[in-house]
Amino acid sequence: MEIQLDLINPQIKKLTIGIRKLRDISIYPLSVRDQLKLSEIIVGGIKEFYGTDDDKSDAAIGAWLMGMVEKNMDKILGFIVDKTEIGELDLFSEMSNDQLVSLVDIIYDVNYGSISKKVKDLLAKVKGQFLSRRSSAQSSETVLNTDSKTSSDDLIEKEE
Repeated sequence: MEIQLDLINPQIKKLTIGIRKLRDISIYPLSVRDQLKLSEIIVGGIKEFYGTDDDKSDAAIGAWLMGMVEKNMDKILGFIVDKTEIGELDLFSEMSNDQLVSLVDIIYDVNYGSISKKVKDLLAKVKGQFLSRRSSAQSSETVLNTDSKTSSDDLIEKEE
């Protein structure tokens, strides 16, 4: 009986790769630690790319992205695939450009895209909760002093 990993963890995705012989591989979600490491790689690459006066066209961005993925492919694959599943297979040699883009799309959607919406929703909840408490606390602290004397009271006392 084969265990269906996508039923245990719906974030696990299957990707069909191969140039001549197709095979399915499992793409696992990043752990928090691995996501931070991958984000570090991406941010470092973006800073490097935009820190130059080089061409910033779509073609240049695509070439930079492919270069960054190629340079960091072993690290990235170590984060998202089970080495025992792929064995000694050189995934980069077995993938077409289209399959690589699909892989990057899965990594983004599972680890960044869906989380972005959840973080926005969470921030809205937190903001609503704390701002409503804060404004009610401030309004209860702002009680007017009705016992104060006005300047007209002082004038009446002086006249008498």
